[in-house]
Amino acid sequence: MNQLSTIQIPESLHQELTKALDRSIFTAVDDLAAFILQQYLDTEKDDAEISLEEDEQAVKERLRNLGYL
Repeated sequence: MNQLSTIQIPESLHQELTKALDRSIFTAVDDLAAFILQQYLDTEKDDAEISLEEDEQAVKERLRNLGYL
């Protein structure tokens, strides 16, 4: 089981998350917040991987244009 930690968020954000529970499958603010944070991190990771692929393609295209490939 994952060890839990505490983070602090503004009360207004906590209230918004509490309201969002009604529109979600989650029953606790902690679970909803953890899900949202994980989605954010996964998106960041995916964006970084895409960026690396695009960079590699750009380098290959440049080398091709210079006649090295």
